[in-house]
Amino acid sequence: MERFTYEKQIASEFYLFRGFLDEHAKLPVLAPARAISICLRRVVGINSIGTKIWCQWVRSIPPGTKIRLSNCPPSFIKCFNQVHGSLTSSVEIHSFLVPFYSVETGERIDSLYVRGTQFTGKKVMDDVVVLDSAMNKMELDVFPDFFDFISKGAA
Repeated sequence: MERFTYEKQIASEFYLFRGFLDEHAKLPVLAPARAISICLRRVVGINSIGTKIWCQWVRSIPPGTKIRLSNCPPSFIKCFNQVHGSLTSSVEIHSFLVPFYSVETGERIDSLYVRGTQFTGKKVMDDVVVLDSAMNKMELDVFPDFFDFISKGAA
């Protein structure tokens, strides 16, 4: 399993997280800022101890600081839905990945849902179409409660 690391872009408030968030993970200490962007695209998973570390870190966000998460993997979305305190009012989800599956080709694709395009602050658009390599319409590969974090207003 790839160890968790992060990079901060020089002279900006942008972080790239990568690896597996577990008991060995060290999340950045954040200085107060108006807004901080974090890309989770390269995070490969999160376990129960990683979830606890995440929740503690989210609670430590300096007052007045807004965190904008992009490319949230399905493992984080499941965490956001199941663990109270994994999302706070300081955190906004800008985009997240949704698994789709093709019955015809057996392909699996994670489609990026972006705020204002495939979802709003309260709901997911019903007309999202994802195609496989043979141009067949793919099916959602998640239970309907996968999107619950949006209707709760936490996104």
